Amino acid sequence: MDGFADDFASGVLAFAAAEGTEYDLVHSHYWLSAVAGRVLARAWDAPHVAMFHTLADVKLAVGYSEYEPDARVDAERMLVHDVDRVVVATDHEMRLLGELYGVPARRVAVIPPGVDRERFRPRDRAAARAELGIDPAARILLAAGRIEAPKGLDVLIGALGEMTEREGVQLLVIGGDDRSRAEVARLRRIAEDAGVSDLVRFVGSVTHEQIGTYYNAADVVVMPSRYESFGLVAAEAMASGVPVVASRVGGLASTVADGVTGYLIPWRSPDLFARQLDRLLGDEALRARMGEDAAEAMRVYDWSSVATQLADLYAHLVRDAVAVPAPAGSAT
Repeated sequence: MDGFADDFASGVLAFAAAEGTEYDLVHSHYWLSAVAGRVLARAWDAPHVAMFHTLADVKLAVGYSEYEPDARVDAERMLVHDVDRVVVATDHEMRLLGELYGVPARRVAVIPPGVDRERFRPRDRAAARAELGIDPAARILLAAGRIEAPKGLDVLIGALGEMTEREGVQLLVIGGDDRSRAEVARLRRIAEDAGVSDLVRFVGSVTHEQIGTYYNAADVVVMPSRYESFGLVAAEAMASGVPVVASRVGGLASTVADGVTGYLIPWRSPDLFARQLDRLLGDEALRARMGEDAAEAMRVYDWSSVATQLADLYAHLVRDAVAVPAPAGSAT
């Protein structure tokens, strides 16, 4: 895979040469892009910023993965010390960089992903349900994202089986593709065994435009994940004015304010998920208050704010790079 990254970097350099330009800064996302970004940054003598999202050693440490390729593990261990700044979404990630990789805090910038608050904002729930053909009287739980075991949907289905407020409840699961067929089949069996198969609907993948309508149609969004470096679904849902019940793991513990914008639950605790879902579904005023607080809390994640933070970081790094004097005896 390193060869692929080198080929990609060579292609970018050839394009830049043909255009007669160089770049002042390189920003990479994920490890393979950072491998290519390292080549480009050296070629242009430019600062290199990288955001790895979830690092391999983190996934292994929290049990999200049982195996990660050696090439990725080795590359990330080198890159986190090679780049000029690592961008992370939360303070939790910054602490992990220090604990697992020995990266000092001064070389880390905490800048969360942005949320498009024009697309994801509170809208009329009845109108959203009418658009999607959802019963206006139903009580809708929504889970969205990749359908894979670490997302903890089996925990959520187990919680459905333990809820007392099940009248009119429907769980909509958004996401999945051909690669998730086996996991969907496993989840269907779990729902059947728990006696809640009639409450669970696998919607499949939807467009980015449609997902906002689904958030608006939901009473509660649920994220029972084993780990999330940030939890963009939670942020989008809260920006849409919907409370979130999530695992107290990773970035979710920072994104969701427990008891204010939703509830945080110890991972793999279906009974506790059930208790808080019962509480929210049984109290419309509580849902409304948490939804309002959630939308207000997401103002800090507006793209304009995030873009300003990134622009300030870029300016600082480029300024420092220009200020570094050339080695003695070098050509000018």
